[in-house]
Amino acid sequence: MNESVYRRLALPLCSLAVILLGTGSLMAPTPTIVVFPFIANGSGVTAETGARLSVTIAAQIAQLGGVTVKPAPPGTEQRDYLVVARNLGVDYYVTGYVTPLGSEASVVEQLVSAKSGAIVWSNTAQLETYGEAVGQAAMIRSAILSYAARAVSSLQPIETTPPQPAPPSRRTPAPQKVAVLAPTGDDAPDRVAYAADALIKALAKNKVRAARSSAASRDIQENAATICARTGATLLLGTTLSTQSSNDTSATADVVVTGYDCSGVVVGRQSASSNASGKHAWQVAIDRAVDSAVRDYLQARSGS
Repeated sequence: MNESVYRRLALPLCSLAVILLGTGSLMAPTPTIVVFPFIANGSGVTAETGARLSVTIAAQIAQLGGVTVKPAPPGTEQRDYLVVARNLGVDYYVTGYVTPLGSEASVVEQLVSAKSGAIVWSNTAQLETYGEAVGQAAMIRSAILSYAARAVSSLQPIETTPPQPAPPSRRTPAPQKVAVLAPTGDDAPDRVAYAADALIKALAKNKVRAARSSAASRDIQENAATICARTGATLLLGTTLSTQSSNDTSATADVVVTGYDCSGVVVGRQSASSNASGKHAWQVAIDRAVDSAVRDYLQARSGS
């Protein structure tokens, strides 16, 4: 978004508090949310843009009804969103990222469970005016009600005569997109960087889309939700690399690939080793080890 776009995106904010506090309950139990400022991701977007976007969405969701919207405490930092949401007693919080995209902005919207801290719904949209965010608010509200309904239905009493259970599925859906974390372990920066490239290539061979992240596995607990929000990933993969070279034409690579979900919980691990000789021995060894570990990890994840 450029400055001319910002000027025509003015939104009357004075009625927001009345809207948020005056919304009635249309169902029981009514899901409760707080909408935090969207994070400006790029030099062409200001913090005010993200704050205005969150106010627009919060006001519209409150007007549509069926969801109780609590005002976000002023000055809440991104790192405190989950803690503040829990202190407010809400079921979910909404936030995301705003990135400049020509005359528009790319907006990543995230619905996060305040109970688990996991992202339960995500969407990406291209917006030019704040008025277009009204439609996004309706979509977010629908996602909130849909997810809340599923959560309630899971608590219903079991039937006295349950239907014949279906055979358990052995397959887990493949991840839609993977965020590749910065590899760790090896002392050679060029080999660590090469391992990240090898992981991207190995995922591409398995027809899995990938995005890079500068965060490492050791920081995953505090960064997982943010990485998923920024990249749209549903799985995070970290790599631990160890290489040994006996001479210029012989090398061994040991790789451990670890998967994490968007709350930072480990969801599988695979290791592989490979030897190579000849020209570019350490590159070949890393390629082979990473390729094998990624293939085995994805196969184990899908149950095949």
